Amino acid sequence: MAAAAARPLVTVQPLEGDMATDSSAAVPLPDVLKAPIRPDVVRFVHVNLSKNSRQPYAVSKRAGHQTSAESWGTGRAVSRIPRVPGGGTHRAGQGAFGNMCRGGRMFAPTKTWRRWHRRVNINMRRYAVASALAATAVPSLVLARGHRIESVPELPLVVSDSIEGVEKTASAIKILKQIGAFPDAEKAKDSQAIRTGKGKMRNRRYISRKGPLIVYGTEGSKIVKAFRNIPGVDVANVERLNLLKLAPGGHVGRFIIWTKSAFEKLDSVFGTFDKSSEKKKGYVLPRPKMLNPDLSRIINSDEVQSVVRPIKKEVKRHTLKKNPLKNLYTLLKLNPYAKTARRMSLLAEAQRVKAKQEKLDKKRTQLPKEEANAIKAAGRSWYKTMISDSDYTEFENFTKWLGVTQEKPAALVMRFPMRGQWWRKKCLMKLSGSGALSGCSEKVAYFVSSWLHVNLILRGGRSSRVPNMRNNVVYLRYRVPSLVVFKWSFLFSKIIRLKEKRSVVAADHLKVRFLERGRSSLSSSSRLLLFALAFRSVEDEVALPACWGGEERSDGIL
Repeated sequence: MAAAAARPLVTVQPLEGDMATDSSAAVPLPDVLKAPIRPDVVRFVHVNLSKNSRQPYAVSKRAGHQTSAESWGTGRAVSRIPRVPGGGTHRAGQGAFGNMCRGGRMFAPTKTWRRWHRRVNINMRRYAVASALAATAVPSLVLARGHRIESVPELPLVVSDSIEGVEKTASAIKILKQIGAFPDAEKAKDSQAIRTGKGKMRNRRYISRKGPLIVYGTEGSKIVKAFRNIPGVDVANVERLNLLKLAPGGHVGRFIIWTKSAFEKLDSVFGTFDKSSEKKKGYVLPRPKMLNPDLSRIINSDEVQSVVRPIKKEVKRHTLKKNPLKNLYTLLKLNPYAKTARRMSLLAEAQRVKAKQEKLDKKRTQLPKEEANAIKAAGRSWYKTMISDSDYTEFENFTKWLGVTQEKPAALVMRFPMRGQWWRKKCLMKLSGSGALSGCSEKVAYFVSSWLHVNLILRGGRSSRVPNMRNNVVYLRYRVPSLVVFKWSFLFSKIIRLKEKRSVVAADHLKVRFLERGRSSLSSSSRLLLFALAFRSVEDEVALPACWGGEERSDGIL
């Protein structure tokens, strides 16, 4: 069954009158003009076929290498590019061969054996030609391509065979005016311009738009000579239709003027949907998947609606299951008490925030001047009491642990780690009152502290830094009773030995932990205060060297 068409017959336009009459002859529309229009296939075939007319080009094989240049190698403070030998000219010493050099070869020199041409499947070529012919019968596509067909009586435009006997160009122009195709030819003539680019120097100087295409059916017709000199007008034989002319630039919709004999030969050349072609062996026209694209008219037609099932008006829609952990309304359906629990948690959180804010505001409230002065006076009084001599007499545990008497101790040596080095400084450790060290001949006092972090000075319950040094002497004062917990932990891997006249203590592991009011005042190993007091010698009783009495040593070490 042949595909349906809006106009199954096409009127043949006579050349004697200006317009066609009712008695004019009519020919059936060929099936090739009903073929599916595939612009993608037409574009692909056009691109590949247009490459078959390219002429190979390449640069000379010896270009850029017509010199005996060699690299100078390294050590010459120049690049390693080969350089022209010789002297006495500017050319000598210049770079050669490279694509970055003047007079050198190009990168990847072109070769004549490049893959210039493309092979296209013959069935695809025939499909593209059929699609291009089908597009010529659609006026909207022809207008979209830019052709002037406003005065053309009908598309496809078919004229009588008397046009094939025209020999003169003047007669051909007269015929174009009679059928209303001359405006399109004038458009092509007026569009002539000089080509942009280097093509103007290669015998392609002028470009112009395309006009109508004349397709004839009689071999050796004189129509070729009559129309070949009109700008933009092309002539082709119906048995040798070329896609490059049917769809110039790969765009379908060329304006074609058919002769009656050529129009009648289309079924024999391309065949029909039911019969194969007579000229092309085994070729059958591609049948479109949809003969009538008006879907709404087909579906709403009485023939289709009478056999389809009625519309379902009541449709049961399944509800979407929601996550109760994310959706509050779904949670309340499962657990109504969740609303009360949520409200209670929010109120509790608000109360906690309010209490915390009130506590902070209370702390940040500035005390009155009289109360602040009283607190400051109490602090000064406490500090004076802290450094007094009589405070240590009542602390029996501290006195017994130290094993000290009421005598005043001599000056002691302190070592301070600073910037990764040990700095020796003479430091006077003043322990006032009855808690002072005594018996230096039997006791050894050794202090290891940090220059920047000494937490022995307590002011108002907070630790402070060491005061500035004055005359190489640092005075450290502390109040032992202010420490609620005063715990010592010593770990030794070697016996502490005092070498005679050098006073060097060898202790590998010494760790002291201070707990102030139940909290550790030193938490980092880099800030541990290593502190030792009154070590008895395990083996011998060594007398305290005289250099610890405040005098400088003979070797210059403080």
